[in-house]
Amino acid sequence: MNQKLSQFLRVFAFTLFCSFGLLSVSADAQFVVLAQATDDCLSARDAQEATMGGQLIPMQQIFAQQGLNPGDVVDRKVCRSNGELYYVLSIYQNGAANTVWINARTGQS
Repeated sequence: MNQKLSQFLRVFAFTLFCSFGLLSVSADAQFVVLAQATDDCLSARDAQEATMGGQLIPMQQIFAQQGLNPGDVVDRKVCRSNGELYYVLSIYQNGAANTVWINARTGQS
C-alpha cells in the first residue's frame, strides 16, 4: 500500500472513531483542564517560529523521546494551558486512537 493511501486510511479511521464516540479518553481532571485549552492553540506558523526561537522542543525530538512513529500521528497542534505550551497529538496506533498531551518545553507527557 502506498504511503499516501496508508496516511489517508489512518486519518479516516481516526475520524470515524471520533465521530462515533469510540475514542476513549482519560477522565482524569488534568485531562479535562487540558482539553479545554484546544481553543488556545498556536497557528502552524507561530508554532514553527516558537520552535526556531528555542521555546519548543522540535517535533523530531519529541517523537524520539516518546518512542513515537511520525506515521502514527494523524493530527498535531501546539496549545496553551495554564501558561504552558503542549503538543496535542492525535495518534492512531495498533488499531486504537488516542490523544496525547506533551509539554512542548520539557517533553514530559
